[in-house]
Order: sequence, then structure tokens, then C-alpha cells
Amino acid sequence: MALRRRVAAVLAPLLLPVAEAAVDPASAPLDAQGYASILAESSPAATEAFGRRIVADVLSAKVSDEEELSKWSKLAPRDFASALVQLQWASFTCGGLTERMCADPRSAPLDEKGWAQIQGSGSVAKQKIYVLRVIRESLQATATDSTHLTEFAPGISFAALTEALKLAPWVCSGSTGRPCPTDASQLALAELPVTALTAKDGDAAKILAKAETPAVASAGPLTSLQQNLRTVGLSLSISLCVLVSCLTVCFFYCREFDRHDRASHKQISIRSSENGDSRSSRAAGLTEASLKEQQGAFLLKPQAPLQSWQQQVPQMAR
Repeated sequence: MALRRRVAAVLAPLLLPVAEAAVDPASAPLDAQGYASILAESSPAATEAFGRRIVADVLSAKVSDEEELSKWSKLAPRDFASALVQLQWASFTCGGLTERMCADPRSAPLDEKGWAQIQGSGSVAKQKIYVLRVIRESLQATATDSTHLTEFAPGISFAALTEALKLAPWVCSGSTGRPCPTDASQLALAELPVTALTAKDGDAAKILAKAETPAVASAGPLTSLQQNLRTVGLSLSISLCVLVSCLTVCFFYCREFDRHDRASHKQISIRSSENGDSRSSRAAGLTEASLKEQQGAFLLKPQAPLQSWQQQVPQMAR
């Protein structure tokens, strides 16, 4: 018995199943089975690499924002069909079957169409580069603070963007008509090399992040929260005006109705009093006539017995 145990202990490591090698996301089949094998690895990096292959090979599209793709890989769905649909309609993919035009902030036209493409991409890095191009090329100006490059309400037009940049205190020289400050720290973004505009989105984002300076308190363009608050305030003001108007109309209507009702009651009272007076006068006339008749009857009744008595006295004397 002891010998069997020793033999089993020696042979046990040899009989254990060999651990399967890790699945390579670069060569895994682009189907449900391959996607399931990638998810079994529980590796966001492998899921991100497999998702990039789905976008390129299955959707014939491109990834416009690597950071958003990395976020997606950490919350990827459990089935291949859902992952395919999400990647097709994601804001960080463009071209191919997505039917969305890829926006390049380095070459997009500086007009309404180009600005719409940049906003539609949903990439913060692209928006920073595009706004910086508008400042430098359209306004011939200089930006002194990169923290405000994305503080624009969603859906703002290109014309409104240009006007907002002209009035922004962190933009100087050129079309703004304001001289730039002499402080070197504020000119850090202005001294960025032009190569930042030709670098990749990720590199450009890093360059812009390094050049960020402390925000300057100013009344710059409205943020999305401020615009929402302004919209809510305007809606409340309009609702209040409508409510006051309705209450005013109701007040005047009720007052007119009350006045008309009082006039009707007054007329009814006058008619009732007139009818009462006529009835009283008739009753008084009838009472007076009846009294006279009763008095006449009373005066006439004693005369008959008196006359009969006077007639009876002589007879008795006889």
C-alpha cells in the first residue's frame, strides 16, 4: 500500500495536463470562438489588440482615439456580435463600414465642415489641435493657455468658435488686437514647435499636456454646464411669463363675471322690491275697504233693534 502511494506521488506531476499557451490576439481567429478565447485571458491589453484587429480587418475602419479604445477593452461585452456592433457605432472609429468620415485635425478644412468632422470624432486631442490651428492660421494669433482649448459647448458653429476665440483673454495678437503678455510661462504654448501639428494624436496630446499652464480666471467661452444652466433659466423665465399671463387673464375674467353677477342680483332685488310694494299696497287697500264695510255693518246693526224697541214702547203703553 505504501509502495503504491510512493509510485502515485512520483507519477502525478507527469500525468498533469500541460497548461495551454496564451492566445495570441494578433493571430486569433476573428470570430466568436477567437473572441471567447481572448476574453478567457482576462487581459485588457489582449482585448484591445483584438478589438483593433476587428476594426481594421472586419469593419475596414480606423481607430481615431486610442484612449477610448483602451477604455472599451476594459468593459468589452461577452459576445462577439455585441462587440462588433459597439465597435461599428463607437465614436472612436471611423471610415469603412462605420460610414463616418475620419477627421484629421492636421488637414481638416478650417470651416464649418471641418469643425463638424472634428466634433463628430469625439476626440479631445483632435479638438485641441484643430482649435490651435484656428488660432494660429485663421486668426494669426497666439494661445497662452492650453487648458481652455476644449471649453466649448457641443454643437457650437465654426463662426461662433472663431468669435469666441477672438474674445478669449488667453488668445492674443493677430485679429484679437490685444498684445501678448511678456511672461515666459504664459508663452510656453505659443512657443510650441510646428511639428506638434504633424505628430500623432497621442504624441500631440502629450506635447499639449506638457505645455499646459495654470488657468487664468476669465470670462471665456461658455462651458456645456453653463450653457445648460442658461437654457434652463431661459425656459423657467418663459414658463413664469406664461403663468403670470394666464393668472392675469383669469383675474380679469373672474372680476368681470363677478361684476355681471352682482348687477344681475341687483336687478332681481329691485324687481322683487317693486313687486312687494305693489302687493303691500293692494293688501292695505283691501284691508281698509274691509274695515269700512265692517264699521258700516256695525253702525247699521244697532239701529234695527233700536227702531223695533221704539216701536214696541207705545204698544206696551197702550
